[in-house]
Amino acid sequence: FQYLILVELSTKTIPGGVHYMTEEKGNTAKEVMVRLKTRIEHEDDVENIELVTFGTLHHMPNATYVRYIEHVENNGKINTTVKYDGNEMLIIRTGAVKMKQLYKIGSITEGSYDSIHGTLDLSTHTIALNHTVNKETNEEEFTVSYHLFLQDENVGHYHLTLTVKEENNQ
Repeated sequence: FQYLILVELSTKTIPGGVHYMTEEKGNTAKEVMVRLKTRIEHEDDVENIELVTFGTLHHMPNATYVRYIEHVENNGKINTTVKYDGNEMLIIRTGAVKMKQLYKIGSITEGSYDSIHGTLDLSTHTIALNHTVNKETNEEEFTVSYHLFLQDENVGHYHLTLTVKEENNQ
């Protein structure tokens, strides 16, 4: 089967006057607010990172896709696609950095991270993977917990929470 997908760019403003580009794909993609929280634990250190932007949520018969653009200071933009099929999650990043990583519970999966500084081999040991839908708040939440290894060195335990909230077009 072939799908013809029309792409329309629009600009959204979040509080503080920051503009983000979003993509809409035909009538099936929903415009959403995207909140990505990352918690990194390594030895005695804990780091929390949060990204808020706009993107799209696309439900297909065999998977759910979340797409958003991350703007990195002095480094350009990164297009991110998250694919979740109920058993595994795939994160693909292109642009200022390139990354492709698969997360599957109980499995060690290989990937890579390319940046202006070079290419690093990644592997992840996924501990938990979950997806919940709250119809009352129009939110979907994807979580993944994993150990990350760069060049075979354990760089910490990561916990990602990706929350998407459907925009109210009132």
